[in-house]
Amino acid sequence: MNLNAKTTSPLHAILFDLDGTLLDTSTDLMNACNALLQQHHKKPWPHEILINHLESGSRSLLTTTFKLDANSPTYLELRKEFFSYYEEIIHTNCQAYLYPGILDWLHQIKIQNILWGVVTNKPKRFATPLMQNDLFPQTYSTLICPEDVNAVKPSPKPVLTACELIQCIPQNTLFVGDHERDIISGKQAGTMTCAALYGHIPKESDPTTWQADLYIKTPQDALDWLNKRQWTLPHTPHD
Repeated sequence: MNLNAKTTSPLHAILFDLDGTLLDTSTDLMNACNALLQQHHKKPWPHEILINHLESGSRSLLTTTFKLDANSPTYLELRKEFFSYYEEIIHTNCQAYLYPGILDWLHQIKIQNILWGVVTNKPKRFATPLMQNDLFPQTYSTLICPEDVNAVKPSPKPVLTACELIQCIPQNTLFVGDHERDIISGKQAGTMTCAALYGHIPKESDPTTWQADLYIKTPQDALDWLNKRQWTLPHTPHD
């Protein structure tokens, strides 16, 4: 394809979802769930089973393992306990790690002088310490959590707020996530969207129905695509 001003626009920023996109936080979440089960005199679940219930974070883990409805008062109390266990793990025995290839991607973002940030549905009390540890090679431009905008994805508000804070119009922004709500949020905000297929996507989920502009199996796939396009974005989706 001929890359010229008529068909492309400059890429100014890349926004990422956090869990399942930048970081694999699954072990910490599953350990918190099992700690809660043990506290309530229940048998811990194998990680190979729990891994299939991470799509909606604590909600899916707790409703599955405790066989509860998410609207029940018992669930709400258990969620508070779960959050306490998870917060302690983050600060004392965090096992979250960057997905292979993310470091290279962030390094190239720095070389290209591209802004980057995170838009997550994770509460700030958990997201901030994860973003401030030694995992990341350089400072991010923005971190948007639900408390910052009184909204969660798939609302476009978190993405729009991130763009506003870093002073980048959505059309010059790429939003990367591993869940359909990320793609919906980005599309409604006006960004180009990228579906990260390397995260913990449930077997029953069909990412091809998300209608993302770009699908990647590894972070290197994104780098290859960006390098091929000379770090520009198409004006029209599915280019």
